[in-house]
Amino acid sequence: MKIKVGDGIVGRVAQIKQPILLSDTSMESRYILDDKRRFSELAVPIMRSGDLLGVLDFEHSEKNFFTESHVLIFQLIAKLTGIKLERISSQNYKPLINGVVYSGQWVRLLTQERVHRDSNLSLGAMADVLNISDTYLSHLVSKLGGHNFSDHINHYWVLDAKDMLADRKYNDYTILSIGLEAGFNSKSTFYSVFKKHTGLTPTGFRKGDGKAKKGVGVKH
Repeated sequence: MKIKVGDGIVGRVAQIKQPILLSDTSMESRYILDDKRRFSELAVPIMRSGDLLGVLDFEHSEKNFFTESHVLIFQLIAKLTGIKLERISSQNYKPLINGVVYSGQWVRLLTQERVHRDSNLSLGAMADVLNISDTYLSHLVSKLGGHNFSDHINHYWVLDAKDMLADRKYNDYTILSIGLEAGFNSKSTFYSVFKKHTGLTPTGFRKGDGKAKKGVGVKH
């Protein structure tokens, strides 16, 4: 199926060069039906040096399937894809292969094994797990997220905390319990980092925007 820039969700992402997450496509007039309707969609642009190279599009049959964590993961995949395409054009294959392999392992540790929830996590310890140097892991993290190791981990902590604060099954958890579960080692750190990333305190997020945003797609 050919989609023009600006048409549908994929076309809109190509136009604005920003990801779009839909939790219920039946409520979105721009959704283009292909073989059958799927209720969740996440589209992410593949960018390199400010240029659009393509769009990654993911759909799922369930409503509210994709979360902010999925957005982050697929943005990392899109970023790696952009790097790969650029490296292929310059025929610099070996660094590309190594970078993709180690980046993939790092993302797996975060998203599947959730190593970031260990409050004692360190750059050196994770570099040892991956069998690479501290410097190389720091370089990979910078390329993936555009910030240092500490900020990278904080970002994952905040994502997990936001999901729990907005999820009814955690209603009986205290704010501190959620912060500790996400990986923070103190209430003060949890509050300061959470507010830095979201503009809200955890309490404010839970009372207002947290529950309001649960299951609502990001639209542009």
